[in-house]
Amino acid sequence: MTSNAFLTLGKATDGELITIDVVNSGKTDLSCPFCAVPLIAAKGLVNIHHFRHDGETCHESLQQLPQIPGWDHFHLCAPDFLVNVLQNYAEAHPGEVFWYEPKHVRDLLKHNLIETDSYTGKYRLTDAALIITGQLSLSKFSNWFRRQLTARIHRKSQLVANNELHRAHFEIEAWRQQQLMMATTYLFELTLDSGEVIYKVGRTRREVNVRLAEVMSEMKAHFNQDISTKVLRLIPYGGYLEQYVLYRYRLSKREIGKHQEYLSLDASALKQLKAAFTRVANDLAPFDKDERFIATGRWRYEPKRLDAVRKGIRQTIQSGSSFGRPKGTIKVGGEEWRKQYQYVIDLLEAGNLTQEKIARLTLNSTSTVKRVKKVISKETPE
Repeated sequence: MTSNAFLTLGKATDGELITIDVVNSGKTDLSCPFCAVPLIAAKGLVNIHHFRHDGETCHESLQQLPQIPGWDHFHLCAPDFLVNVLQNYAEAHPGEVFWYEPKHVRDLLKHNLIETDSYTGKYRLTDAALIITGQLSLSKFSNWFRRQLTARIHRKSQLVANNELHRAHFEIEAWRQQQLMMATTYLFELTLDSGEVIYKVGRTRREVNVRLAEVMSEMKAHFNQDISTKVLRLIPYGGYLEQYVLYRYRLSKREIGKHQEYLSLDASALKQLKAAFTRVANDLAPFDKDERFIATGRWRYEPKRLDAVRKGIRQTIQSGSSFGRPKGTIKVGGEEWRKQYQYVIDLLEAGNLTQEKIARLTLNSTSTVKRVKKVISKETPE
């Protein structure tokens, strides 16, 4: 890691991470995520806005946080010369997914930028190579990036469990991912009084219309003329796509003052971008279990949950109690389950009572009745 970085996140008393952007300059109620020392917000004119310690500065806070490939950069840690090789190849062969040049094959294979296509036997550009050149579709990038995020979380979680990494690194990574996953990526159209039309790609966790009103106000002030706005496309829970869209359309960027998220698009490019947004929004798979753990913020409470489990185990041992199912019970689906739950089965097969009533009659829980029904349903032929 590179040193001499600035700390831009503070931790609130409830465990929430707060960015330097939303606090006033001076003493804060926040503490360092690494050492818990109170923080002071330094928002001067020379250095970037950051937090400094109200006391001794810890070593961890001076380390540069690892960047997220596919968000913070798109070279994906490949050597510069290979990035240039790929970009030059893409310019010379627009839309080409196979690699035909004999030069650099060994290096491209070494860095997993080409692979042998099982059908044709030719060298094919990998998803990583297509991301570097901005040629991978938004839908495929979405799948690739979500896999990367999950892998990063697993890796950091394991390092924390092995005491090889401060837990704050895991929390900051989880917080960053949550911000991206829970945001909406949007495409706005802005028409100036002069007739010029520009487009804005961005992300927000607030109501889209609130963000649209802010953008309109900013552009009115910049151009000093009235502007009409329109929401063209939205990708809910796809905030992580914003930077790749801008990277993919980097040649169409329209810089407006300090703003970098605006595009000038012709009719064909606009049609392609709108179609890509629609395709991603329609194809976006729901978050899986690991992703929900991050997106819902459950990662914040996991240490407390584990502490409660450990406490329960200690108390069980101290009281002389035993773990698991009471002796004599049989797990539904086991070899002898039918004998134990025959009364439940008979009532279910009769079909004239609700599951709740069967549970009361048989002195079982409703969940047990549901499990029995699920098992016998599988046994019953269509």
